[in-house]
Amino acid sequence: MNKQKNNENQGYFFIIPTVLVEQGDHIKALLYGLISSLVSKEGYCWASNKYLAEKLGRKDCSVISTKIAELENEGWVISEVDKQAGNQRKIWISNPTPIRKKPQTSLEKTKEVIGKNQRGSLEISKDSNIREKYKEKDNNNKRAEARQDVQVLESEIVKPTHSNTDPVNQVFEVFYKTVNPAINYGNKGTRSAAEWLVKKYGLEKTIAMAKFACEIQGQPYSPTITTPYQLKENLGKLVVYAQKQSNKPQSGVLKI
Repeated sequence: MNKQKNNENQGYFFIIPTVLVEQGDHIKALLYGLISSLVSKEGYCWASNKYLAEKLGRKDCSVISTKIAELENEGWVISEVDKQAGNQRKIWISNPTPIRKKPQTSLEKTKEVIGKNQRGSLEISKDSNIREKYKEKDNNNKRAEARQDVQVLESEIVKPTHSNTDPVNQVFEVFYKTVNPAINYGNKGTRSAAEWLVKKYGLEKTIAMAKFACEIQGQPYSPTITTPYQLKENLGKLVVYAQKQSNKPQSGVLKI
């Protein structure tokens, strides 16, 4: 307080940047000038809001606090609270002080917004074109891969022929003509199962079992058998199903 009383007896002159005055906020401009004059003595201003308000003829100290915050946000001053000195606030003048442009008119602001929107639209359009280009390229790659998969699949499938004398193909034909027209004659696992059945039970009995399995497809509790592999794996279920249907041991083709 003694320092502030001594300062009151001193004469001050304010140096206020023109661009700050041209903003039209005279309280903020005068406050900057007052702070700069107090800074000139000790290098920083430690005056309270009340002291600054009295010097500017203001009764409301909250106005001072608001204007100091505005000056700091705009880069004119720097402030901090010194906790070691009893939470005393210190204010420095920014060096160099910021160069401020004259406030924009409504027309200038509108032009700036339009310019930003146009640049943003061009960038979005450019990004969209790039994304569409890569999307089309990706789709083309997927279509090419799909065509390759079809070609590989077609090459693996052996086309059935009714005159084929191969025992394995004859077993395949039973399923092909009845329940599975899309059966893959080239599947190694399925062909291996057909070979096992023919070797185990003979061609005639294997064909008879395959025909019986195809005839009961869709019946309640019947095992699902649409390939030689499923016939081999579900042969026991097929026998049980046949026995339940007749309520007696089945003879003929299913008497294994």
